Amino acid sequence: MERGIDLLRTLAIQLEKVFVPLYESLPGIERDVLLTRQETELLLQLLFTAEETKPLPITEILQEVQGRLQEALRLLMAQDEVAEMFTSIVAEGQDQGDFKSVLALIQQVSVILEEIRDMAFNAIIFAARLDEGAAFTIISQELSKTSTVMKSSYDEFQATFSELQDWYNVFTENVLGKATIQQDRAAQLEAAVASRFAQLIGSLEQIAYFMGDLARHGEQAVSPVGNIMMAIQVQDIIRQQTENLASLLSNGLGAVRGLTGGSGD
Repeated sequence: MERGIDLLRTLAIQLEKVFVPLYESLPGIERDVLLTRQETELLLQLLFTAEETKPLPITEILQEVQGRLQEALRLLMAQDEVAEMFTSIVAEGQDQGDFKSVLALIQQVSVILEEIRDMAFNAIIFAARLDEGAAFTIISQELSKTSTVMKSSYDEFQATFSELQDWYNVFTENVLGKATIQQDRAAQLEAAVASRFAQLIGSLEQIAYFMGDLARHGEQAVSPVGNIMMAIQVQDIIRQQTENLASLLSNGLGAVRGLTGGSGD
C-alpha cells in the first residue's frame, strides 16, 4: 500500500514537471499567434479591397510610381535629344546647315530684294525725264540693262533660296529622325518599365492570394493551441486527483494502523 501511494505521488510530481512549464508558456504562444494574425490582417488591408472590381491599393501606388518613372524617363530622353539636336544646329565652323548660315542667307535675300526695288525706281525716274522721241532708244537700252541686272539678281535670289530650301529639308529630316529615335527609345523604356511592374504586381497578387488563404484558415491554425490548453487542463485535473487519491490512501492507511495497533500491510 505504501509503495502504491509513493508511486501515485511520484506520478503527480512528474505530471507537474511536464505540463506546468508548457502551461505557463501557452499565454505567450497565444499572444504571438494573435499578433501574427493582426499583422496579417493589416497587410491584407494593403493588398485587398472590399470590392473585387477595384484594383489592389498597393497596385494603385505601383501604377502611380510607374507613371511618374516613365514621365521622368521621357523628360530625360527629350532633354538629351533636344540638346544634341540644337548643339549641332548652332555649332560654329560647320558647313551649310548651321543656324548662323540660315541668318546669313535670309540677310542676303533681303539685300537682293532691296537692290531690285532700287533699280526699278531708278528706271522709272530716268524714263520720266526723257522728253524727246529720240530718247526712246536710250530708254530701251536702259531698260535692257535694268532687265539684265534684275535677271542676275533674280538668279542670285533663286540660288540663295534653293540653298535655304536644301538646308530646311536637311534640318527637317534631322528633326524628324531624332524625334523618331526619341519615340522608339521612349517606347522601349516604357515597355521595359511596364514589364517589370507587371511582374512585380503579379507577384504581389500571388502573395495576396496566399495571405488571404492564410487569413481564411487562421482559426484552424489557432485551434491546436486551444486543444493543447484543454489537454493541459485535463492533465492538471488528473494530477490534482492523483494527489488527492494519494493523500486519502495515506490517511486511510494511518487510520487502519491506529485501529490494529500499528500492524498491517
